[in-house]
Amino acid sequence: MRAAFNYNCLSKFIEAVNQTLDPQLMAERLESLKAGIVGSFSLFFTFAIATLLNTFVLAKYFQTLASLQSDLNWHLWVSGAVASFTGFLFGVTYRYIIRSDQNPQLKAGGMLAWLLAWCGD
Repeated sequence: MRAAFNYNCLSKFIEAVNQTLDPQLMAERLESLKAGIVGSFSLFFTFAIATLLNTFVLAKYFQTLASLQSDLNWHLWVSGAVASFTGFLFGVTYRYIIRSDQNPQLKAGGMLAWLLAWCGD
C-alpha cells in the first residue's frame, strides 16, 4: 500500500515559502535589522561611555561614588551584552511604532513591546 501524496499540503508549503521570500517583506525585515543594529550600537556606546566615566573619573575623585569603580570583569561584559540586546529591541520596536501602517493592533503591540523592553532593562 502506497500512501497518496498530498498535493494540497505541498501547494500550501510552496505558497508559504513564496510569501516568506517576498521582496517587499524581505526589505521590511532588512530595515528592521538595520534599526536594531543602530539601536544596539547606540546603547552600547552610551553604556561604555557611562561605565568609563564612572570607573575612571567619578569613582576616583568622589569618595561617596567609590562603589562605582569596577574592574573589567565578566559582570561588565554581561552588562554590555544586555545593553546591546536591549538597544536592539528598542531599535526594532521604535521602527515598528513609527511605521506608516494604519493597524491599531500593531501600534498597541509596539507600545507594549516598548514598555516590556524598557522594564526589562
